[in-house]
Amino acid sequence: MTTNQSRSTANGAGFLDRIASPVQNVTDKAFHVAEPVRSALGGDWIGHRLHPMLNDIPIGAWTAGLALDLVEITSGSKKLRRGADLVQTLGLVGASVAALAGIVDWTRTQGDAKRYGFIHGAANMVIAGLYGGSLMARAAGMRKLGMALSCTGYGLMLGSGMLGSMVAYKMGAVTQIRGSAEEAISPRPVATSNGTAAHV
Repeated sequence: MTTNQSRSTANGAGFLDRIASPVQNVTDKAFHVAEPVRSALGGDWIGHRLHPMLNDIPIGAWTAGLALDLVEITSGSKKLRRGADLVQTLGLVGASVAALAGIVDWTRTQGDAKRYGFIHGAANMVIAGLYGGSLMARAAGMRKLGMALSCTGYGLMLGSGMLGSMVAYKMGAVTQIRGSAEEAISPRPVATSNGTAAHV
Protein backbone atom coordinates (compact mmCIF):
# COMPACT_ATOMS: atom_id res chain seq x y z
CA MET A 1 0.00 0.00 0.00
CA THR A 2 1.39 3.42 -0.95
CA THR A 3 1.68 6.37 1.41
CA ASN A 4 -1.24 8.12 -0.29
CA GLN A 5 -3.38 5.00 -0.04
CA SER A 6 -2.52 4.64 3.64
CA ARG A 7 -3.40 8.28 4.27
CA SER A 8 -6.69 7.90 2.37
CA THR A 9 -7.58 4.79 4.35
CA ALA A 10 -6.76 6.52 7.63
CA ASN A 11 -8.86 9.55 6.69
CA GLY A 12 -11.79 7.31 5.77
CA ALA A 13 -11.50 5.42 9.03
CA GLY A 14 -11.36 8.67 10.98
CA PHE A 15 -14.47 9.99 9.26
CA LEU A 16 -16.43 6.83 10.02
CA ASP A 17 -15.20 6.80 13.62
CA ARG A 18 -16.44 10.35 14.16
CA ILE A 19 -19.93 9.18 13.23
CA ALA A 20 -19.99 5.59 14.44
CA SER A 21 -18.28 5.97 17.82
CA PRO A 22 -20.79 8.43 19.38
CA VAL A 23 -23.70 6.34 18.09
CA GLN A 24 -22.14 3.19 19.48
CA ASN A 25 -21.51 4.82 22.87
CA VAL A 26 -25.09 6.04 23.20
CA THR A 27 -26.50 2.70 22.07
CA ASP A 28 -24.24 0.76 24.42
CA LYS A 29 -25.31 2.91 27.38
CA ALA A 30 -28.98 2.42 26.49
CA PHE A 31 -28.61 -1.35 26.40
CA HIS A 32 -26.51 -1.27 29.57
CA VAL A 33 -29.52 0.15 31.39
CA ALA A 34 -31.68 -2.63 29.94
CA GLU A 35 -29.19 -5.48 30.30
CA PRO A 36 -31.84 -8.25 30.20
CA VAL A 37 -32.98 -6.91 26.82
CA ARG A 38 -29.39 -6.87 25.56
CA SER A 39 -28.87 -10.44 26.75
CA ALA A 40 -32.11 -11.64 25.16
CA LEU A 41 -31.50 -9.94 21.80
CA GLY A 42 -27.87 -11.01 21.84
CA GLY A 43 -28.82 -14.66 22.20
CA ASP A 44 -26.82 -15.18 25.40
CA TRP A 45 -29.63 -17.37 26.72
CA ILE A 46 -29.18 -19.94 23.92
CA GLY A 47 -25.43 -19.58 23.45
CA HIS A 48 -25.83 -18.40 19.85
CA ARG A 49 -26.13 -14.97 18.27
CA LEU A 50 -29.71 -14.21 17.23
CA HIS A 51 -28.91 -11.72 14.47
CA PRO A 52 -27.73 -14.26 11.84
CA MET A 53 -30.71 -16.49 12.61
CA LEU A 54 -33.28 -13.69 12.43
CA ASN A 55 -31.87 -12.45 9.12
CA ASP A 56 -33.44 -15.46 7.43
CA ILE A 57 -36.92 -14.04 8.09
CA PRO A 58 -36.69 -10.86 5.97
CA ILE A 59 -34.50 -12.53 3.34
CA GLY A 60 -36.96 -15.39 2.89
CA ALA A 61 -40.08 -13.23 3.07
CA TRP A 62 -38.79 -10.58 0.68
CA THR A 63 -37.56 -13.22 -1.76
CA ALA A 64 -41.02 -14.77 -1.74
CA GLY A 65 -42.54 -11.32 -2.20
CA LEU A 66 -40.30 -10.62 -5.18
CA ALA A 67 -41.28 -13.93 -6.74
CA LEU A 68 -44.99 -13.21 -6.28
CA ASP A 69 -44.58 -9.73 -7.76
CA LEU A 70 -42.80 -11.20 -10.78
CA VAL A 71 -45.63 -13.68 -11.28
CA GLU A 72 -48.12 -10.80 -11.23
CA ILE A 73 -46.03 -8.77 -13.69
CA THR A 74 -45.51 -11.62 -16.14
CA SER A 75 -48.99 -13.16 -15.96
CA GLY A 76 -51.12 -10.11 -15.28
CA SER A 77 -52.92 -12.05 -12.55
CA LYS A 78 -54.03 -10.17 -9.45
CA LYS A 79 -54.74 -13.30 -7.39
CA LEU A 80 -51.37 -13.25 -5.61
CA ARG A 81 -51.41 -9.59 -4.58
CA ARG A 82 -52.60 -10.25 -1.06
CA GLY A 83 -49.95 -12.90 -0.52
CA ALA A 84 -47.23 -10.65 -1.90
CA ASP A 85 -48.20 -7.79 0.39
CA LEU A 86 -48.45 -10.13 3.38
CA VAL A 87 -44.93 -11.53 3.00
CA GLN A 88 -43.57 -8.01 2.41
CA THR A 89 -45.08 -7.03 5.77
CA LEU A 90 -43.71 -10.14 7.45
CA GLY A 91 -40.27 -9.32 6.08
CA LEU A 92 -40.40 -5.79 7.45
CA VAL A 93 -41.38 -7.00 10.92
CA GLY A 94 -38.65 -9.64 10.84
CA ALA A 95 -36.10 -7.09 9.66
CA SER A 96 -36.96 -4.79 12.57
CA VAL A 97 -36.32 -7.52 15.14
CA ALA A 98 -33.16 -8.65 13.33
CA ALA A 99 -31.94 -5.06 13.32
CA LEU A 100 -32.31 -4.78 17.09
CA ALA A 101 -30.31 -7.97 17.54
CA GLY A 102 -27.72 -6.67 15.10
CA ILE A 103 -27.37 -3.40 17.01
CA VAL A 104 -26.70 -5.35 20.20
CA ASP A 105 -23.92 -7.26 18.43
CA TRP A 106 -22.54 -4.07 16.89
CA THR A 107 -22.06 -2.43 20.31
CA ARG A 108 -19.48 -5.17 21.01
CA THR A 109 -17.35 -4.51 17.91
CA GLN A 110 -14.20 -2.48 17.34
CA GLY A 111 -12.07 -1.16 14.49
CA ASP A 112 -13.15 -1.92 10.93
CA ALA A 113 -15.91 -4.21 12.18
CA LYS A 114 -17.42 -1.25 14.02
CA ARG A 115 -16.98 1.16 11.11
CA TYR A 116 -18.37 -1.04 8.35
CA GLY A 117 -20.94 -2.53 10.69
CA PHE A 118 -22.28 1.01 11.02
CA ILE A 119 -22.55 1.29 7.23
CA HIS A 120 -24.28 -2.10 7.13
CA GLY A 121 -26.80 -0.94 9.73
CA ALA A 122 -27.40 2.38 7.98
CA ALA A 123 -27.99 0.56 4.70
CA ASN A 124 -30.49 -1.72 6.40
CA MET A 125 -32.39 1.32 7.67
CA VAL A 126 -32.65 2.59 4.09
CA ILE A 127 -33.84 -0.86 2.98
CA ALA A 128 -36.51 -0.91 5.70
CA GLY A 129 -37.61 2.56 4.58
CA LEU A 130 -37.95 1.37 0.99
CA TYR A 131 -40.05 -1.61 2.01
CA GLY A 132 -42.16 0.55 4.30
CA GLY A 133 -42.71 2.96 1.42
CA SER A 134 -43.55 0.02 -0.81
CA LEU A 135 -46.27 -1.16 1.55
CA MET A 136 -47.76 2.33 1.77
CA ALA A 137 -47.74 2.68 -2.02
CA ARG A 138 -49.42 -0.70 -2.43
CA ALA A 139 -52.09 0.23 0.13
CA ALA A 140 -52.72 3.48 -1.75
CA GLY A 141 -53.24 1.61 -5.01
CA MET A 142 -49.90 2.67 -6.53
CA ARG A 143 -48.80 -0.90 -7.10
CA LYS A 144 -46.14 -0.26 -9.73
CA LEU A 145 -44.43 2.25 -7.45
CA GLY A 146 -44.66 -0.23 -4.59
CA MET A 147 -43.04 -2.93 -6.70
CA ALA A 148 -40.28 -0.57 -7.82
CA LEU A 149 -39.49 0.38 -4.22
CA SER A 150 -39.41 -3.21 -3.01
CA CYS A 151 -37.23 -4.31 -5.95
CA THR A 152 -34.79 -1.52 -5.13
CA GLY A 153 -34.83 -2.57 -1.50
CA TYR A 154 -34.15 -6.18 -2.47
CA GLY A 155 -31.11 -5.22 -4.52
CA LEU A 156 -29.73 -3.14 -1.66
CA MET A 157 -30.43 -6.03 0.72
CA LEU A 158 -28.15 -8.30 -1.30
CA GLY A 159 -25.34 -5.74 -1.15
CA SER A 160 -25.85 -5.05 2.54
CA GLY A 161 -25.91 -8.77 3.26
CA MET A 162 -22.57 -9.20 1.53
CA LEU A 163 -21.13 -6.34 3.59
CA GLY A 164 -22.55 -7.87 6.76
CA SER A 165 -20.83 -11.17 5.99
CA MET A 166 -17.53 -9.35 5.46
CA VAL A 167 -17.94 -7.55 8.78
CA ALA A 168 -18.70 -10.80 10.58
CA TYR A 169 -16.02 -13.04 9.14
CA LYS A 170 -13.31 -11.01 7.39
CA MET A 171 -13.21 -8.12 9.88
CA GLY A 172 -13.45 -10.28 12.97
CA ALA A 173 -16.82 -9.20 14.34
CA VAL A 174 -17.76 -12.77 15.24
CA THR A 175 -14.66 -13.17 17.43
CA GLN A 176 -15.08 -9.72 19.00
CA ILE A 177 -18.74 -10.29 19.82
CA ARG A 178 -18.15 -13.74 21.27
CA GLY A 179 -15.25 -12.52 23.41
CA SER A 180 -17.18 -9.50 24.66
CA ALA A 181 -20.24 -11.58 25.51
CA GLU A 182 -18.19 -14.18 27.36
CA GLU A 183 -16.40 -11.45 29.32
CA ALA A 184 -19.74 -9.90 30.25
CA ILE A 185 -21.07 -13.11 31.78
CA SER A 186 -17.82 -14.59 33.14
CA PRO A 187 -17.24 -14.65 36.94
CA ARG A 188 -15.27 -11.69 38.27
CA PRO A 189 -12.87 -12.03 41.21
CA VAL A 190 -13.61 -9.91 44.26
CA ALA A 191 -11.77 -9.65 47.55
CA THR A 192 -13.36 -11.24 50.62
CA SER A 193 -12.97 -10.30 54.26
CA ASN A 194 -10.26 -12.93 54.84
CA GLY A 195 -8.20 -11.70 51.88
CA THR A 196 -9.00 -14.55 49.50
CA ALA A 197 -10.56 -14.09 46.09
CA ALA A 198 -14.10 -15.12 45.29
CA HIS A 199 -15.82 -15.09 41.89
CA VAL A 200 -19.18 -13.46 41.27
